Amino acid sequence: MRYLDFEIFRLYDLEEDISTEFHINELYKNISLFSFIAGYTKHKIIEEDPVNIKAAQLMGKLHDELKDTGYDGHALELFLVRILFLQFAEDSNIFEKGIFTQFIEDRTSKDGSDLGAKLTELYQVLNTKEDKRLKTRDESLSNFPYTNGKLFEEFLPIPAFDAKMREILLECCYIDWSKISPAIFGSLFQSIMNKTLRRNLGAHYTSEANILKLIKPLFLDDLYLKFEKVKKNKNKLQEFNKELSTLNFFDPAFILSLLKNTIYSNYKNILYSIKSTSLVYFNCTKVYKFNCTL
Repeated sequence: MRYLDFEIFRLYDLEEDISTEFHINELYKNISLFSFIAGYTKHKIIEEDPVNIKAAQLMGKLHDELKDTGYDGHALELFLVRILFLQFAEDSNIFEKGIFTQFIEDRTSKDGSDLGAKLTELYQVLNTKEDKRLKTRDESLSNFPYTNGKLFEEFLPIPAFDAKMREILLECCYIDWSKISPAIFGSLFQSIMNKTLRRNLGAHYTSEANILKLIKPLFLDDLYLKFEKVKKNKNKLQEFNKELSTLNFFDPAFILSLLKNTIYSNYKNILYSIKSTSLVYFNCTKVYKFNCTL
């Protein structure tokens, strides 16, 4: 900032690369530009990534089409959760790249008549360890790794697809799901299941980046700072590890599941850092309960 002729103010924002100039008589109108002097941080609201919105819209279309056939309730919800997982897994190197998309393209009929049955068979394969699978299975199915965690354990009614629904599913697969943060999956899925939330997703959705603007100064920065201070001390590291298990988070604004997921993902990062650091000192195996009240 500098003064010109004691009448003109010129302010240059190094972060935004923006220059602002005004007469001293207009200072009262531009006083907010000087908030950094008092220590305030300028917050830039980041709009939700268009990829997230497109994913919600396409998965929402698939949801609506399946529901119109009479496929509804718990079966529909779990079926779509499995689809969402498979799309993310093939784009984020959990599975072989493109394995799920290629399976649909190459191993199902274009009219969609066998898609429901083929997906049901795939779910059964994913729930079966490799050494327990039938040796006569299609090789394209055998390439899928065993997936524990019980996501594919429950047998669901077989949905009836048509050509249009198959194309919608493929459109969903063509999105790069690796660009979508798992932290927003909860809110993303809620928007898929609810048309009203889906319509308002772009206007009212709170991004992970903006959630972090809230929780980092509130408590997250302090936790990371504390970890850096104690990570080289065995006893203090153990105490900090126990301290994390006592944390409770209450969200009176009820920001669906995004706040909880974002807090939890960072909470796990800290625990992972503790475990990695503590290998020299002690065996960190205890899993603590994470409490986040919504």
